[in-house]
Amino acid sequence: MIDENSDSNKWNMFFLVVEDDDREFERLNAAMRDHDFGEFGIAGIHRARNVDEAMKISEKHIDISLIDVCLSGNPALKEGHGILRRLRNGGFNGPAILMSAHRKESRHKINGLKDGAARYHVRTDDIELLMTEIKADLTMYSQSTRVEFQLTDDGLMFSPWDRRIYFRTGHVKRNPSIIGSKVLTSIVKRWGKGVDRDTVKREVWGDGVHVENETLAVHVSRVRDLLKDLSSKPKIVFKNGKYYLERRQYPEG
Repeated sequence: MIDENSDSNKWNMFFLVVEDDDREFERLNAAMRDHDFGEFGIAGIHRARNVDEAMKISEKHIDISLIDVCLSGNPALKEGHGILRRLRNGGFNGPAILMSAHRKESRHKINGLKDGAARYHVRTDDIELLMTEIKADLTMYSQSTRVEFQLTDDGLMFSPWDRRIYFRTGHVKRNPSIIGSKVLTSIVKRWGKGVDRDTVKREVWGDGVHVENETLAVHVSRVRDLLKDLSSKPKIVFKNGKYYLERRQYPEG
């Protein structure tokens, strides 16, 4: 099941493991092979050994992350916390688990949860517990984010859970990015009403984050390209300060 060199376009869901220790990675690898994650659509893993590799992988697509807190051998640096903060700031909204070899780190556990971790796992705990925690987080994530929107007469649907655009005969060959999935969701859930740019930016990047209109336009353009693959050719249009998903005529805004 686990292939750290897998092509990211082959799988529905992608798992990022940030771990510099080969021996520890193989322990995690073996445990995941023994547990069936197929129900969540996870069939491959991307491994990063350091901060730079983690950031490079995150530019593509990830759904869940497992991050070693200490990557350099110096416990004081806590690189894993910085990686998680950068992932969250970049739009990653899936489950994240931080791993540490030390049990007596309540302050660091609190900081990790503040940084966006769903859990803080101690390595010395049973590996079965970690696998159970991962499945629990994925179950909660799927229940909170799996939403499908019926968009057009030919059955076009969008599912933020696996970020694919579906229609009756299958799905398009490409997936939107994490940011693209949020942009499309923000527009789709106001079907027939339209949504202004500030609302889209707030829902995609969060409150207090300055995002240029041009940046939003780039992500909208990429989503438009995906919609071209569909037989109904739905379009995202910008009219009177709002984005609409267009069918055969403009929705009443």
